[in-house]
Amino acid sequence: MPEGRVSPESFLEKLNSLLPGWEREHKFYPGRRCSFDYGNPKQLIAIEIEGGMWMAQNGKKSRHFTGSGAQGDMKKYNAAERRGWTILRYGDNNKKLTQKTVQTALRDVKVILTGIDIDGQRTLDMTCQASLLLEKI
Repeated sequence: MPEGRVSPESFLEKLNSLLPGWEREHKFYPGRRCSFDYGNPKQLIAIEIEGGMWMAQNGKKSRHFTGSGAQGDMKKYNAAERRGWTILRYGDNNKKLTQKTVQTALRDVKVILTGIDIDGQRTLDMTCQASLLLEKI
């Protein structure tokens, strides 16, 4: 693992230390192939790592960043949100997460659980929490 990077297994351990119940590749929709990179079914919180955004730099493509792939992801996210899930999305590499991504994700999960943002203020509502946090980064 490159210096400063966190493996998916280590990230899962950190998530479970903060809030038990996290799973990798959690299938949230029975009978379909829909899964989250990390999901906590008890709290209905999901984390998606959009790693393919950097593949084009190496002449490769990611399904997530094609038209049909992006539409598929939107359908998945909408289906999850209709079922009460809160989805946190980050741009990083699925195989080796940066420390910044890990710390941001852990902080965002804490905000969802407490309803208090990084400035100590109550958040407006669950749907805008991620947007507010991203503006402060």
